[in-house]
Amino acid sequence: MLVKYLAFLGLYALLHPCFIAPFAAMAQPKPIQYQSVLNAITRFENDPDLQTATWGYYVKDVKSGEVIATYNAHKTLSPASTLKVVTTAAALSVLGANYTFATKLEYDGTIDAQGVLKGNLYITGGGDPTLATNRSDMATAYDRILEQWVTTIQKKGIKKIEGRVIGDATFFPDDMLPRQWVWEDIGNYYGAGASGLNFHENRYDLIFSSGKTGTPAKLVKLIPEVPDLQLINEVTAGAAGTGDEAFLYGAPYNPVFYIRGTIPPNQSSFIVRGAAPEPALFAAFSLQNALKNAGITSTQQPATVRQLQISGNYQAAQRYQLLFTRSPMLSNIVYWTNKRSVNLFAETLLRTMGKQQYGQGTIENGIKAVKQFWQSKGIDLTGFIMHDGSGLSPANSVSAKQLTDMLAIYASDAAFNDFYRSLPLAGTANDDGFLKSFLNGTAAAGKISAKSGYIKNCRAFTGYAQTKSKRLVAFTILVNRYTCTNSQMNNKIEQLLLPLVLLD
Repeated sequence: MLVKYLAFLGLYALLHPCFIAPFAAMAQPKPIQYQSVLNAITRFENDPDLQTATWGYYVKDVKSGEVIATYNAHKTLSPASTLKVVTTAAALSVLGANYTFATKLEYDGTIDAQGVLKGNLYITGGGDPTLATNRSDMATAYDRILEQWVTTIQKKGIKKIEGRVIGDATFFPDDMLPRQWVWEDIGNYYGAGASGLNFHENRYDLIFSSGKTGTPAKLVKLIPEVPDLQLINEVTAGAAGTGDEAFLYGAPYNPVFYIRGTIPPNQSSFIVRGAAPEPALFAAFSLQNALKNAGITSTQQPATVRQLQISGNYQAAQRYQLLFTRSPMLSNIVYWTNKRSVNLFAETLLRTMGKQQYGQGTIENGIKAVKQFWQSKGIDLTGFIMHDGSGLSPANSVSAKQLTDMLAIYASDAAFNDFYRSLPLAGTANDDGFLKSFLNGTAAAGKISAKSGYIKNCRAFTGYAQTKSKRLVAFTILVNRYTCTNSQMNNKIEQLLLPLVLLD
């Protein structure tokens, strides 16, 4: 009978895409234990909203390697932000959890007896994605770093600058954006490119007010101020009940941005977030303004090394260090990368791995470093396509099996605890991540740690679930081209994942 059962099971695995591996060990087949998982897959498969969708699902026991569930597991699909686990886990191992980014405040020329700097100030970037971030727990928060820079310059005795403040972003190449990012994304805060000198997460807030539906919305102010920005406002008030449907259209190093779409009606202070076109200029401008407010003036406008090189006005000179600032440790940066799905942080980690491993911080070198890391772990990357570190590109492609295998094998890595801590915890109100309401009030609340992902027509989750018997199982669900709302898709995925925590 056992031979016949195994023969039938083998045939079923070949013919049916949602084969469930029911064995913890050959001597103890446990098909009943996984029946709830199989039932959930069957319901998912037969859902009318998924009839035109392509999806893949894969679950395995982290310790034993037992495959618990598989459906289209080898089919490569768009992962959206779940790709961040591929980047952040690699970064923790390649760069090290204690890695920090450095930023230098420098000057050239001389300082005379009257406190006049006959030369320039430089903010020399080292790729730190947290520099002047709006996250208050960071040591280099916006107000804090500007105050620190101004105080350092004052202590040096500088009272006037016969020159300018210059932002130096040459730590990375100038091509800030992956080529496969979508035009609708790149002018917005989540599409901010990674620079050698990042500043305030390369983003700013546009404050709008609005009136009745269909009337023009007024752009009130920018926080903080961004230099040379030319904003063409075409935003109107949308229908009642609508949210933020306003998008910025513009390119890096180009000051002209169009703002199109709608915001809710009858708002007095509605925030839309944009991407700074040249972060290094943003940094130099912000410091020069802070110095002016402290009574220290400059005779020339702020600039960047890139701008001065293009105009032929850049002259390399001996620089003298005023201040050396280090970022938070990489483990903390990875924490926020995954908890809050910060694209800029992920893109910076990708480039930094490329620079460390291959000498230059290009996107291509970063991807090469990530692939090399996972291949060294024994991961089969057949069909794996990576165009960025964050998952924003719709051209990325990975299978549910590849993501799950990565998570399972990484559980034995020395950096696993830092990685696991960075994943949002489902259904937990005091967690810093985006899964507070996901699986809230269910048996899975507090027992699933996962990275979610969303881009247009794609919803994805990858992470770990803790079963009733405290087993840790890794899982991935990737769904592309569904026909329901994103909220409805979340609910369906909740029902698919819930049985995992009920397993023995």
